Amino acid sequence: SVLYAGVKIADRQINGGRVRFRETKEINVTVKLMSAKAPISENLSIDISSGSLNLTSNVKFSGTVHMLKIINIRKTIEMACAMKLNLTSHTIQGIQCQ
Repeated sequence: SVLYAGVKIADRQINGGRVRFRETKEINVTVKLMSAKAPISENLSIDISSGSLNLTSNVKFSGTVHMLKIINIRKTIEMACAMKLNLTSHTIQGIQCQ
């Protein structure tokens, strides 16, 4: 999900996938920002006139880890990122994730 000022303005679910042992997988996700859901405030108009929006993104992956075809462990991984959306160049800048 993508948030502006703590309000969710975009959301996307990713369905199933498989990653083998010692393998990584890159996932590209496109979301459509819904400006109607953005909180109407003086800060929003200031941000738009400055040409950039400060956004946060939260990601949560859940799945099952199969070990030796005997043990199945359910795991969840979460990540939060802060970024700046440049409205003039249509780019994301200064991504910081934890």
